[in-house]
Amino acid sequence: MGIRRILAVAALLGWSVLGRAEPPGEKPAEPKLVLDAQGFTSRVNSLAFSPDRHLLAAAGNDKTVRIFNLETGQIQATLRGYDGIGAEGECAAVAFSPSGRELLVGVQSNTTEGAIRVYNVADFERIALLLPGHDRGGVVRLAFSRDGRFLASVGADEEVLIWDWPARKVRGHATVQGLPSYLGFLTDIPVLIAFDRGGVKAWSALRAKEFAKLLPAERAELGTPALVQKTLGRLMALDQGMRQVKLPYAGLEDARYLDLDVGHDLRSGSGTKAGRPCYFVGLWSDVDGRLVRLYEGHGYGVPSLALSSDGAWVASGDHFGEIHLWEVATGKRKSLFSGSGRRIYSVGWDPNGQGLAFGTKPHAGARWKFNDYADLDQTFDLDKRRIRDEITGNPLVASLRDGDRELAPEIAAEWNVNALAYRRQGRRVSRYTFPPGVMAMCSTFAKSSLLGLDEAVIIGRDDNAMMCMDLRGMIGRREFVGHSAPVTAVAESPDGRFLASSSIDRTLRVWSLANLKIYAAADFDYSAGGIVTYLRPGGFAERAGIRYGDLLSRMGGLDMPTLVDRYINDRWPFKVGQIVDFEMSRGGKPYRAKIELIASSDFIEPLISLFIDHAGEWVAWTPQGYYDASPGGDRLIGWHVNDGRARAAKFYLARQFRKRFYRPDIIDRVLELGDVSKAVAAANAARPRQVEMLDLRKVDDLKKVEPPVVRLIEPDSGARVRGGRVMVRAEIQSQNKLPITEVKILVDGRPAQGGAVVNGPDDTPERKTVTQEVDVPHGRSEVSVLAMNKESTSQPVVVAVERSGGAEPPKPKVYILAVGISQYALKDLNLRFAHKDATDFAAAWEAQKDIFYSGVDSRSLIDVQASATHIRDGLQRLAQVAKPEDVTILFMSSHGMRDASGDYYLGTHEIDPDRLLATGIPSAEFIRQVAKLPCKVLIFVDTCHSGGLGAKLVDDPLRELVSDEVGAILFASSTPREESLEYPKLKNGAFSKAILDTLQDSASDLDKDGKLTITELDFWIDNRVQKFTRGQQHPTTHKPSTIPNFAIYKFAKPVAASGGSAPGGPQ
Repeated sequence: MGIRRILAVAALLGWSVLGRAEPPGEKPAEPKLVLDAQGFTSRVNSLAFSPDRHLLAAAGNDKTVRIFNLETGQIQATLRGYDGIGAEGECAAVAFSPSGRELLVGVQSNTTEGAIRVYNVADFERIALLLPGHDRGGVVRLAFSRDGRFLASVGADEEVLIWDWPARKVRGHATVQGLPSYLGFLTDIPVLIAFDRGGVKAWSALRAKEFAKLLPAERAELGTPALVQKTLGRLMALDQGMRQVKLPYAGLEDARYLDLDVGHDLRSGSGTKAGRPCYFVGLWSDVDGRLVRLYEGHGYGVPSLALSSDGAWVASGDHFGEIHLWEVATGKRKSLFSGSGRRIYSVGWDPNGQGLAFGTKPHAGARWKFNDYADLDQTFDLDKRRIRDEITGNPLVASLRDGDRELAPEIAAEWNVNALAYRRQGRRVSRYTFPPGVMAMCSTFAKSSLLGLDEAVIIGRDDNAMMCMDLRGMIGRREFVGHSAPVTAVAESPDGRFLASSSIDRTLRVWSLANLKIYAAADFDYSAGGIVTYLRPGGFAERAGIRYGDLLSRMGGLDMPTLVDRYINDRWPFKVGQIVDFEMSRGGKPYRAKIELIASSDFIEPLISLFIDHAGEWVAWTPQGYYDASPGGDRLIGWHVNDGRARAAKFYLARQFRKRFYRPDIIDRVLELGDVSKAVAAANAARPRQVEMLDLRKVDDLKKVEPPVVRLIEPDSGARVRGGRVMVRAEIQSQNKLPITEVKILVDGRPAQGGAVVNGPDDTPERKTVTQEVDVPHGRSEVSVLAMNKESTSQPVVVAVERSGGAEPPKPKVYILAVGISQYALKDLNLRFAHKDATDFAAAWEAQKDIFYSGVDSRSLIDVQASATHIRDGLQRLAQVAKPEDVTILFMSSHGMRDASGDYYLGTHEIDPDRLLATGIPSAEFIRQVAKLPCKVLIFVDTCHSGGLGAKLVDDPLRELVSDEVGAILFASSTPREESLEYPKLKNGAFSKAILDTLQDSASDLDKDGKLTITELDFWIDNRVQKFTRGQQHPTTHKPSTIPNFAIYKFAKPVAASGGSAPGGPQ
């Protein structure tokens, strides 16, 4: 019995497989670290328009529901509920009530507590009600009657419940055959329609009785004869129209999904076009089968559809996580909603083992094939932690050939690989057939001596699984548990220690090939339901008389729950070579078989997972929660924490725990040692201060670091403000007895100005109330409140307010403090062009007076002027003179240094590596001063010059600048592990020259509005620096989530720039 099946049963029972087992229902599942790509990255299960067409609800197999605001095109809310093991908690169906006041979510569940979550649309943060029923698998379909009197729900067990919606009670029961492709009320009378594999079915919602069996008096109570006749006509038209539908492509399988409304039949399906699969959504007349509109914009199958109430818009969701909103009249797409990041189709190792090469552009046509879905075109440098748009040398990739050995995929249809054969010298040695419905995606020979196997293969599958198999008999030896979508490629590292994988789930993963454990199991495979799906040819099970389709009930006298408990709690009672009694059945008749056990697979999690979004933000993390990330990357993953089935789950972004879990040094150690636990211990031991080892998958560990909870009492979101101020009042509560160390009120991401902060009279260290009357600018602004303890920070609680009336806001002034140090007291630290970088930068803004700003207040501190005292004075002055409407710009070109304790210091003229505390400016002090500035703050930092002294820079010392608490926008010359380069012929650093050229060139204005925005400046700095340095230097730009993009510069007239060449080359 394969260990893989034990894991499947554990998931089905809702038992933890990555920690200790707990009886189902006795204890909440452990916290989970999940990807939050601000959209779906895999299958979209269900879609629903709100009645007013302002909102679109989407349920995904990532166990979330996302609410999209169709007016703004943004996510309005993300709904998270109980997340069990396996599919428990997956959101399968969504439906708005006809009044638009409620949203219902049907989930997979095996408990009596309920499987339908009810939300009030006015408050998506809470589950208002959990409806009981459907305790044998949960809910797969939901539908309301048009008048809102009735709700219909279909369970995974094919039971239909018909509800009295106002009373929230079940009126009756019915059944369907399989998952119905449509469920709904076609007309205004209470008649429920379902289309299942048995055809069209109809029931009276009043009686919960089949329509065809209604007595005349029962039909009469449905409505007027005309309305009843209309329903009969629609049923006949539906039945007839569906027979007349002509599907668009030859060789097409039956359409699998159906939605009906406003006289149309909406379906999706797939066919063949130009020899390749093609995926479509079609809208047909349900009267004559006429094709009204065909949409072919999806790249994969479309399992979810919705039609707006007026029949004007269609939303269609696919297996890749894309939601397309398109117009019926034209067939043109209006919006595309999708998670960030790109699907990854290939992976390979840099020849030196220091980088992961990958590809995101899939092959077209015949080039798309097993083990080859995309060319490698980018590299993530694991040492420098940067993304390169190039490939170095010849990366190590998967191979189906090794000398006289060959792995031969067997193709069943098109490119579907359902079996893999192992051949030696052209003769087949063994063969593995995948379970029904499962397809192999990729494979490679595993040559690592760490596995202890003479002949092994790694296989990636379309059911998200990865496994290592012993080629002698095709026996599973290791399961790799982590991907949430099909695995597209695998590759072994040059030293044989690691395995890399890529996936449609948009992640790269690194796994260990060491420490293979041996478990004893039978040589047959079976489904989660116990049905035999694979037998090793000529093996012990086959010789014992076991056949495909037989049912397993016990092994060695132990039932499934007991086996799961023994396995995941390290008490597996069996040994290789032991002969064990299996209790089986065939056709309902029990029998026994004695089978000798063989060596079977263990399972492991990734050492490191890596996600890269569209904007180049990235995060690399361990299962315990330790991570390295770009300054914005730690918003891409977070911890899902259950709070019971009837309550919304808690969710914490990784960045909220960055004080303890932002640990680039641990990621380094993992790659060095190949073991996460050893890496954490070694990295902690190397720190000057003792650090407790925590694992946030454990509830008790997470509770130790949970942030305070903020409740914003006033103002209400959308409040209209007359005059210049609004009252803000918030309550803050500790969750773990950690004292609340600070509470911040922000307006548009900057510290609020206005009246004094008033604390509550009954405040304690663990509970506080703060009140402040704050200034707000004209128009729309966002007020946010966040709180901190020594371990973590809350997410900002944000409300939008609108100010009208009063005097027009003053034109902003820009304040510039530019620091450039080429000449140091210690001559060995001297640079060439840092002083010129600062003076040129400050001069570039002078012309903005009366063009974009009311005034330009610019001060430069050059060489000997840039003492610690003068820099501190400059920062203090900015805090005193700047107003909320102004912009402050800081430019620093100098050395930065780290002491033996890991603390970072900004360079001054007198900086001395042996006396950093006395001669430098601690980064923590600099960050505190920036946080005090009342206005928008831009910081340009070039402190990674070559020739600096001090400890190696491992992490990013200035990343706190872009936290929500500080709120600055940071332009950095390079990644923390790179050096900034200077140009003799240009007499500027590459970073400064890129900034200057961008400000001088009106072509930098990408949207042609005459202004330069943060994102436009970011684009051109990156573009120009990489050209100047030929890809050796990678500038980065980051801003807090609370601050939107805005303009900072206005072009007076077009001016030609020097371009982006690299005269003289970097020095």
